[in-house]
Amino acid sequence: MIALNAASQMMALGAILVIQTVYLIVVARILGPEDFGRFSFAWSIVQILLVGGDLGLHNTAIRFLSGRLEDSRRISKLFLGLKLAVTAALFLLVLLLALVVEVGYETRVCLAVFGLGMVFQSMGMGMNVVFQAHGKLYLASLNIVTIFVVQFALGVLVLAAGGRIVALAWAYCLAAAASLLLNLVFYPRQIHAFRMGLDRTWKSFLRESFPVGLATLFQSVSSRIGISLLTVMAGPAAAGFYAAALRFPQALANVPVGIFSALLPAMAAHQGRPRPVRRMFGSSLALMAALSVPLAVVFALLASPLVLLLFGPEYADSVFLLRVLAWTLVPVFLGMAFSHVLLSQHELVARLPWVTGAGLAVNLSANLILIPRIESGGAAVALLLSEAALCVGYALAATRFLRRPESPAESGPEPSTSPAGCRTVAVVTQRCGEGVIGGAESYALQLARWLRKHHRVEILTTCARDYRRWRNHFPPGVEEADGLTIRRFEVMGERYWWLFGKFSGLLFAFQRHLGTPRWIEFLWLRLQGPYAPDLVEYIARNRDRYDVFIFCTYLYYPTVRGLPAVADKSILIPTAHDEPAIRFGMFRELFQLPRAFIFLTETERELVHRLFDNRHIPSVVAGAAVEICDEGGRDEGFLLYIGRVEVGKGCVELFDFCRRAGVELVVIGPAQIKIPDHVRYLGEVGETEKGALLSQCRAVVVSSMLESLSIVALEGWARGKPVVARVPSPIADLVLECGGGVVYRSFEEFQEVVTRLDAQAGTRGRRLVRERYSSEAVARRWGRALQWVVG
Repeated sequence: MIALNAASQMMALGAILVIQTVYLIVVARILGPEDFGRFSFAWSIVQILLVGGDLGLHNTAIRFLSGRLEDSRRISKLFLGLKLAVTAALFLLVLLLALVVEVGYETRVCLAVFGLGMVFQSMGMGMNVVFQAHGKLYLASLNIVTIFVVQFALGVLVLAAGGRIVALAWAYCLAAAASLLLNLVFYPRQIHAFRMGLDRTWKSFLRESFPVGLATLFQSVSSRIGISLLTVMAGPAAAGFYAAALRFPQALANVPVGIFSALLPAMAAHQGRPRPVRRMFGSSLALMAALSVPLAVVFALLASPLVLLLFGPEYADSVFLLRVLAWTLVPVFLGMAFSHVLLSQHELVARLPWVTGAGLAVNLSANLILIPRIESGGAAVALLLSEAALCVGYALAATRFLRRPESPAESGPEPSTSPAGCRTVAVVTQRCGEGVIGGAESYALQLARWLRKHHRVEILTTCARDYRRWRNHFPPGVEEADGLTIRRFEVMGERYWWLFGKFSGLLFAFQRHLGTPRWIEFLWLRLQGPYAPDLVEYIARNRDRYDVFIFCTYLYYPTVRGLPAVADKSILIPTAHDEPAIRFGMFRELFQLPRAFIFLTETERELVHRLFDNRHIPSVVAGAAVEICDEGGRDEGFLLYIGRVEVGKGCVELFDFCRRAGVELVVIGPAQIKIPDHVRYLGEVGETEKGALLSQCRAVVVSSMLESLSIVALEGWARGKPVVARVPSPIADLVLECGGGVVYRSFEEFQEVVTRLDAQAGTRGRRLVRERYSSEAVARRWGRALQWVVG
């Protein structure tokens, strides 16, 4: 199909190249350099807006549709609705330019009519994008040929009748209208009923498009602004000479456009997978080099006879310009190979505006410096410099992705065929292994250990142990541990905790008041880590190896990037709580995708349903499994804190409250902050010592307000110990529900409640654990969620 589409596109673009080149040569000879410069000025303005003003909607639609054709009706309707709104805004902009730019009355009218034709062509291009995403690029090719054939015929007729630039503008407008009508005939027959409209996801779609849209605008301005600057700074005649020379490389630039129009959907289907993209890229780059260098040499050598033969002696000044512009073909062809790697990958598109912005800066600076000195020659040199800068920038931005090595975890054994009734389940979590302390990670391991009793289970995770920096600790590859297969993938780049915290604070404040573009959200996601693209690629490439994918924790890169590739066979355990990040737009989409949810508490489920309106997706409140310990323990009067010791867990406040209240506090777990002297810190201890401390403490304290469910609290209740919880938090709600402890909001409340702790509260908590969080009860709920996915 790629070959068919590429062949049809190349044939169409070949025909267009011939038709448009002949047409513009005829127009240039009849009008002369000055009028041809005015015509080219109006045409270039409209082309900048037509190509650069789509705001990246085309690329986003292709990336969305390429992997989700089953959602084509909704996505296409939204895309075309946004396309119409943007096109209307661009038309108003053209009319405004026609009113304010001092270029003469006839040129203004020509610009306004071209703007109307742009509306028709823009909507036709929108439907072409849908054809392209559905693998029917040949229909788009037919439509593109139609517009230029009709424009050629009408243009020649009006020129023969004595028409000038306004008449040529009407010829284009009618041609664009004819091609749009042709698409309106084919679209319902080949795709589905034609619909346009906006739904509640239009803002997120627009935000997703923003990086590509900004990059396309920069690139379009950079490649076409020379004519406009020459018209204003050196006069329309200089612009006419430049436009005549530019016609050749611009026409030939359609060659790589045709090739990559067919390749882009195929590349986009391999999100985060460098190996298949690298294969397509390697072949296309070699082809680009083989085409561009000979073409540049030919046009540089034959510039004089080509210009004089085709345009006539009055365009002799264009010869030197063509010799310079011919060499732009090399960076244009090669750069397009690299840029389409960036366009195809969600994780790379955010780099495009930086590259094209730098290219535009080079172009404008060179034009402003050189045009006053050498007029049209300055515009030609400026374009060559900017295209070379763009090519280098695209290459640098795409190289790391293309060179990404195959993960050693992929070389491990494939899951074996499961016996009847036994499923192959992948549990995806950000960390797993000895020394890893964290509620979500412990929960994922607990679930995997239960699943292995009935199914074949693999844990897909990273090599990290420390969540603050995500530094690789475990070796990449496959490990067999305790009856489980663990596949580890390297983290590409560490997190800089302090800088990331400052960036997050600014971003959360910005998001709360103004919202954030999607590309910035994904940049935040990548900086947060663990950035493990090999893990995401493995999930996408091996979706058929597993019957179910269970993702634990919504917040991190492996879930946000991995779950969409296997949404139809996924279960999400969000471990969600009310925090600023959960309001990012990327999570609104994520929480609509899974086949089922496993929540830890009813409070968590209510939060997710309220934020994302996804009650239609099956869910179960499973909790965590805890074994009841019937052995009695003595009360030695101290409070016990278990877990990571850090600011985000409320530890600094807890230390201060215990000091002021004169309460002894024992702390176990990895410390990220300094421990004051009045706290008895024991570090990381084994399960036996932890159990002994739980039996000896007066109460377990949970100081964090960001816990969906505290396994430590359940372990305390299992031994009949009360829980002291910070309000507001889901665990505090659970304490109040069962009467299993006390809660506090301030120091005064903390001081009061710790002096009147009731041992019976621990008994009530134990009763809750026995009824709701026994292994059998939790396993039944896990099994129900699994059944929703597999049958």
